[in-house]
Amino acid sequence: MNETARFLGPPAGWIAARLTLRDVHGLWGGQTLDLQGTGLGWASVVDAAGHEQRFPLVLGSARAAALFELLITHDFLALTFPARPGVPDEARPVVSVTNPAGENRAIAKWANDRSPAFEVIYRALLALVREAAGRG
Repeated sequence: MNETARFLGPPAGWIAARLTLRDVHGLWGGQTLDLQGTGLGWASVVDAAGHEQRFPLVLGSARAAALFELLITHDFLALTFPARPGVPDEARPVVSVTNPAGENRAIAKWANDRSPAFEVIYRALLALVREAAGRG
């Protein structure tokens, strides 16, 4: 059992878990996502001027569980990145996971740091934002 699986606990409890993405850069805008284990949530898209559009997200608990499985497959919570200052204009997405007990862990990655495992998860979350915004 890996660190992410231990943190999330058994799948039966994932309905009380939560997954979030915060990926908004001050110069370019970006996106956010907040998904409950029930499969309900919202996504937002922020433009470069800071204007935000929010969209409901209804995935169902099975699709939400598949995302938690993706986190476990890539042992998301075991990912580490070197502490360093960002380079000018470098984005830094943050993915947070809250387990059924309400404990929260967040992993942030500077855009220039490479991590295939983080990228797989990040791309899956971005696809959900596009889906919610009707740009899927």
